Amino acid sequence: MSVAKPKLAYDTAELIEATGLSKDTIDQAVATGRLRAKKSGVNKKTGEPAGKRVYLEEDVRDFLRSLLSA
Repeated sequence: MSVAKPKLAYDTAELIEATGLSKDTIDQAVATGRLRAKKSGVNKKTGEPAGKRVYLEEDVRDFLRSLLSA
């Protein structure tokens, strides 16, 4: 029997599936600072963050709680 592993982070597609929120809602929450996200890599030429957005599970929970209290 396998034990379910806790989810530590989500990419955007996983977050949409897990929460039922639209990509536009997630993008707006990130743009306004209500949901924290990090890029998964670094651009080798510029050193700037690049790649997929990653959302830590604790940040997702905080964001969802903020929706309930709004």
